Amino acid sequence: MADTVFIIGAGASKQAGVPLMAEFLDTAHDLWKLKKIRNGDQSFQEVFKGIGDLQQVHSKAQLDIHNVESVFAAFEMARTIRQFAQYNEEQLNQLLRAMKTVIVNTIERTLHLPVEHMGQQNKIRPAPPYEEFVNLLMEIMNKRRPTYRFAIITFNYDLAFDYAARFLFLPINYCLESNERTDEIAFLKLHGSLNWVKCLGCQKIIPWHLDKYLSKYGWGDLYEQNH
Repeated sequence: MADTVFIIGAGASKQAGVPLMAEFLDTAHDLWKLKKIRNGDQSFQEVFKGIGDLQQVHSKAQLDIHNVESVFAAFEMARTIRQFAQYNEEQLNQLLRAMKTVIVNTIERTLHLPVEHMGQQNKIRPAPPYEEFVNLLMEIMNKRRPTYRFAIITFNYDLAFDYAARFLFLPINYCLESNERTDEIAFLKLHGSLNWVKCLGCQKIIPWHLDKYLSKYGWGDLYEQNH
C-alpha cells in the first residue's frame, strides 16, 4: 500500500515535446506530410483514411475525431462489433495495428531529451520535468525511509519518466508480475507503454526494460532523434 500516489497526465510530457491528446493527430499528420517518418508511411495512410471514414458516423455519435484516444477507442469498438464502413475483420485488425504504429512513431519523433556534450562523449539526460520530478521523489524518500512508499499512475505511453528513473538510479516496478520489492516505486501505466509487448503464447504483457534495451543496442538512431 502506497502512502502517496502521484498521477501523471499527458501534460507532463508536453514540455519534453510530446503533443497533448487533442493535438496528437494533427502533429502526426504534419510529420507524415513533411516526410519526417522513416518507417510506417502505410500505417499513417491507413489511419487517416480510417479517420476520414469516421466522418460518416460523426454526425450520429458524440465522437471527437481530433482526439487520439477517442479515435483509438472508436477503432477498437469497431473491431469488437466487427462493423465499420466497408472494412472486413482483417482490415479492422490492421487498422488497430496501424494506429499503434502512428502513436509510436509520433512519440519517438517528438520526445526530445537534452544532450550534454562532454568532450568526445555525449550524455543524454532525461527530459527536464521528469528529471526534476525524480529528484523530488528521491529527496522525499531519503528523508522518510524506510517505510514510506510511493506509487505513480500515468496515462502516457512514452518512456520519459522511465528513462529519468533509470538515469537517476530510482528502481521502478510496472506491477505486471506478482513480485514486489520494498525498494521499488510502483509505476502503473494504465494505457500501456512503448516498451511493452504481449507474449503470443501466454498472452501476458512483458516489459522490455530500458537497461536491457540500451545495454544491447545503445542509442543508435535514437541519438539522432534527440540531438
